[in-house]
Amino acid sequence: MKISQIISSILLSVYGIWMIIVALIKKEAMIFLFVLGLGSIGLGVYILLNNKEDKIEQIKKQKGGKKWQK
Repeated sequence: MKISQIISSILLSVYGIWMIIVALIKKEAMIFLFVLGLGSIGLGVYILLNNKEDKIEQIKKQKGGKKWQK
């Protein structure tokens, strides 16, 4: 797991928690901030648990380019 992946997921999750707290304090923007906060937390968890980014595909090295077949 990359350190940038951990940092970005933690920052998004903390930002989402902060938006939910602000939504509970300020009543006029409650629904909007609450939904954005849940989305930020969800995105942070997805980035943290995404393991496909860590895998590197093996590229086959070809010599001489592609040959035409009939």
